[in-house]
Amino acid sequence: MGAEFLLMSIAVTVIGGSSIAGGNSNVPGIWAGALFMYLIVSMLNSYGLGAGVRLLSTGIIIIAIVAVASGRKARV
Repeated sequence: MGAEFLLMSIAVTVIGGSSIAGGNSNVPGIWAGALFMYLIVSMLNSYGLGAGVRLLSTGIIIIAIVAVASGRKARV
């Protein structure tokens, strides 16, 4: 029942710049991540798409952010 909220909270923290393995995070980044996800979900709702599409898009966003962050970390 709460899987969508759990996935959304993980997406917000990852988009906000928090490391999945632990580390530093900042409040403005988390707020920006929450605003971004709110806009994405609102857009999908306005198009009339269901919960499955919202979950799929949230998962794709999480995977993309983690891939970009791990690639950036490997270069440093």
